[in-house]
Amino acid sequence: MAAVYDKAIRAKKLGRPSTYTEEIGIEICKLLSEGNSLVRICKLPHMPDISSVYRWLSAPEREAFRDAYARARLELVHNLAEQTLEIADLSKDPVKARLQVDARKWFTSKMLPKVYGDASQVRLADANGDKLDTAPLISELMALMNAPAKSE
Repeated sequence: MAAVYDKAIRAKKLGRPSTYTEEIGIEICKLLSEGNSLVRICKLPHMPDISSVYRWLSAPEREAFRDAYARARLELVHNLAEQTLEIADLSKDPVKARLQVDARKWFTSKMLPKVYGDASQVRLADANGDKLDTAPLISELMALMNAPAKSE
């Protein structure tokens, strides 16, 4: 009896369909760029499981989807940044608004730190913008520190 049940279970596909179609890929990217999280999108009844989307993103033959997804994520970040002003201006509950704004600020600063991150990082660069080699400067400083003091 158990063998018949197991065979019936294997014959019936469980879960959501994970077959990629261009239409589903476009809809995922559209919903993502509008401000929906991938978790929320994948909970919709006609959408695949999130693990399927991640599998599609890593598949070599899905380069077009990967590029569209990357653009949609970028649009999502800018969308969330725009939402912070709307939330701050229109919210009736200041505690809830603060939480929503802070969450969006944190997320955008992690996703696009050069655009939305704090400008507290110091980068040493030469006149051309190339990374500055500090080893000679440190050696010279150490030599000056170890030099005998001049007597006056």
